[in-house]
Amino acid sequence: MRTMRPLRSVALLSNILFISYGALGRLYPVLILHACLLPMNAWRLLQVLRLQRASISDNATFDVAILRPYTMRRDLPAGATLFHRGDPAKEVFWVDTGELVLPDLGVALGPGSIVGELGVLSRHGQHTATVAARTDCSLLALSATRMQSLYFQHPGFALHLLNMLADRLIEHLPPPCQSGSGTPEPGSLAPPVALTAQAPNSCGSL
Repeated sequence: MRTMRPLRSVALLSNILFISYGALGRLYPVLILHACLLPMNAWRLLQVLRLQRASISDNATFDVAILRPYTMRRDLPAGATLFHRGDPAKEVFWVDTGELVLPDLGVALGPGSIVGELGVLSRHGQHTATVAARTDCSLLALSATRMQSLYFQHPGFALHLLNMLADRLIEHLPPPCQSGSGTPEPGSLAPPVALTAQAPNSCGSL
């Protein structure tokens, strides 16, 4: 049992058994304890099932709000910096309200945008751009540890992230270098382009 779904299922079963045992044996501390744990384990199992059943057939319909129970709210006043380029990537941020901006690139990120995931997924573990608040923002922070756990436990969430990163890469691919005749030059390479996100529910890749 390496994932949360079977673990929560076993926890629910044990809660039911201990409640029965406590009731029959009049062991009230045991009865009260597992009566309190039962709804918590049931709610956590429901969250896991909802995340696993999330639609991944169309990125536009994927509800990022499903991740809300796993996040912590973070308020960022206008003008404050969320993180700098080169900072350790310890969290991924979802813009709930307000607007973030990438000063170096001049890109604005509105509600629904996700920033910081590339730094968390990369081997270097560092942010690749500076992000600041253009207006007062309310963010939902997902820790790197939690994101990696969800990535491995829920294939739907993992595929959603990969799809977003692939879409950002394809959208920002530059046209091939061409010679004067309009034919691509053999062996020519286009300069790299930074990946940014501008639309809701898009990936900032920072």
